[in-house]
Amino acid sequence: MEADQERGAESFSGPDANQAFSVTDFTALVKQTVLTRPDCRTCPLFGAPTVVLDTNRDGLGPVDVAFLGLNPGKEEVRQDRPFVGPAGQELRKRMQSLPSGCTWLISNFILCHTLNEAAIPEPEKALQHCLPMLKGIVARFPARLYVPLGARAMQVCNIQGRITANSGQLFKKNTIPLIHPSAILRPSRGPRSNQEIFDQGFASVLEYLQTQ
Repeated sequence: MEADQERGAESFSGPDANQAFSVTDFTALVKQTVLTRPDCRTCPLFGAPTVVLDTNRDGLGPVDVAFLGLNPGKEEVRQDRPFVGPAGQELRKRMQSLPSGCTWLISNFILCHTLNEAAIPEPEKALQHCLPMLKGIVARFPARLYVPLGARAMQVCNIQGRITANSGQLFKKNTIPLIHPSAILRPSRGPRSNQEIFDQGFASVLEYLQTQ
């Protein structure tokens, strides 16, 4: 994912800062940083529960694919893992078809919880406060492929256009946005079902991982 200075995210492909951290220890460090970092303390979401990441790696290091949503919901807070609610189950069901040995990361551009996207107070301010945190996470789990989930996550990656048209398309050599998996649970507004749009897009993710 290329540099995006206008959004304050210098790059999502930072150095492999693979230290002697377990994933559990690193997650705890991020949560502690959220409590003490000055930019976090002035964020409109400061004090909200924080959900950091999920991965099938045992420690820090490169992954094949990073799935990036906007922010965690209620079930994510309960389980302390991103994308484990009804929408997340749709994503994880399809992740079972990832190539054998494929390593992955799941996280969010905003690490703190709200009931839904509409409930994020001052979303642009929250994004600007949290993007450096996500950059730090992804620098320690650099990915071959980045998959922003949903229209807002796609826009944070500086990809313009409609998410339904862009879903499954390759941008910036290593970024494939998908419609949010929650769309699968809602009726479609067009001739194609949301499940069809998501599954066709996910097929592009699989093709990239198998051929690039």
